Amino acid sequence: MHVLITVLVGLASTPMLLRWLGAERYGLQRVLESWSQYVGAGSQSVLIAAGVALVPALGRGDSAGVNRLASAAGLTLLLVALLNAAVVLALAPLLPWLAPGPEGLASERLAMWLLSAVPALLVAVPLCRALFEADQRGYRVNLGQTAASLSLTGSALLLAWLGWGLPGQAVAAVVGVTVQSVLLAWWVWRDYPMLRPWPWRADRETLRALWAAALGLLLLAILGTVGSRSEQVCVNYFGGPAAVTQFFLTQRTFALGALQLAALSAATWAPLSGLYHRGEREAFRRGVRDCQRLVVTLAFAGGLPMLAHVRDFLRLWVGEGQYGGDGLALAFTLGLPVVGLQGFQGWLLTATGHARRTLPGVAVYSLTTVLLCAGLGWLLGPPGVAWGVLAATVVLLVANLRAIHRHLVIPYGEQLAPMIAPALLALPVGAAAFVLARAYEPRGWIDLAARTLLIAGADLSLWWMLALPAQERARWRGHLMRLLKRAG
Repeated sequence: MHVLITVLVGLASTPMLLRWLGAERYGLQRVLESWSQYVGAGSQSVLIAAGVALVPALGRGDSAGVNRLASAAGLTLLLVALLNAAVVLALAPLLPWLAPGPEGLASERLAMWLLSAVPALLVAVPLCRALFEADQRGYRVNLGQTAASLSLTGSALLLAWLGWGLPGQAVAAVVGVTVQSVLLAWWVWRDYPMLRPWPWRADRETLRALWAAALGLLLLAILGTVGSRSEQVCVNYFGGPAAVTQFFLTQRTFALGALQLAALSAATWAPLSGLYHRGEREAFRRGVRDCQRLVVTLAFAGGLPMLAHVRDFLRLWVGEGQYGGDGLALAFTLGLPVVGLQGFQGWLLTATGHARRTLPGVAVYSLTTVLLCAGLGWLLGPPGVAWGVLAATVVLLVANLRAIHRHLVIPYGEQLAPMIAPALLALPVGAAAFVLARAYEPRGWIDLAARTLLIAGADLSLWWMLALPAQERARWRGHLMRLLKRAG
């Protein structure tokens, strides 16, 4: 529900923000947010380490242990936030090189950058999030994020309309985090009485254990952040803030599909993990094949309509002039199945106890992302950045294939076979849809929706009739009937 609300709010608010901020401010904001993510990678490692440590303490009902861990996590998060603020101040003179933009926006850029250090000081958000997730109350985190998203968006729209520019957007971020912080802190105060005694006390042993765990995760957090946030920084270098806006809006359409694939992958790890740990290897391998086939098929079924009509979608959504080009659209389309498979592989390795085996691949992915985004971006501009990310994700996919082959004993051919047929069927469907879309533009939203459903339906129908053997179709029918019975 949080994802759905966030998506709907984003779809409704983006045209207004773009109109009131302008394309250059909107793009420069994305770049500054990327640099803020780099600086704040340490908080993410503390969040994960604290959550892992809190699980057994909560399970034992160890109130004193929960208090010690929460105290240590809160103190560590505060120290990290102060360090982040110092880094933000130190980097401020380098902003013209880190986030180049029009000279007229220099003062706004500096103000937004300095204000970006404020949300990290509200340590209640990551601390309460770690506590709720460790106690299997993730719905509280989702409700807090939904409240933050709504308050942030409302503030951002109001301040953009008032003409506050980039500083207004930074203030809106502070408002959103403050609302989330107050809400989560109130729930913690109400539901966890062991945290009410003040002052909290964190012993040295707990602090050392938490810091050791956080430092072990810090490299992974930094690598993940570098890999996921380099695109907009590179696009700004090679195309400017307005090109970042085009890149971001074109990519955002495909990101909606990527979110659904991520949710599908996250939903598969529990049953597959159960099969693996019970020793049911044949059923486990069959489940892996089915999930891979489903991820790739749905990725193409969702990506092909966007390849054909993302230009039309953006024209109807935010107006003319914000389409990043066919090169971007093709790279994002091919990236959907790759990203979907990579996400599934990550969950698979983590659920079977091989999470550490992903670290070398993530390290190579991050380095490759930076190098390819910079190299191809310099040669081809913003489309080169998108193709660089795609190539780096393929490198990570190959690394995960090797890890699965080595540690889960699934042959390469068995892993690759489910991907081939959906990819081959997507070629004629995608080509036909693209040519027809350029020849006959949709007249409105209803026409666009009908064409989207037609393209997706054609791809899925061909996959069902041509790619699946009769035995597989019968098995999938059985799965569908059981789901319908449960729904009824």
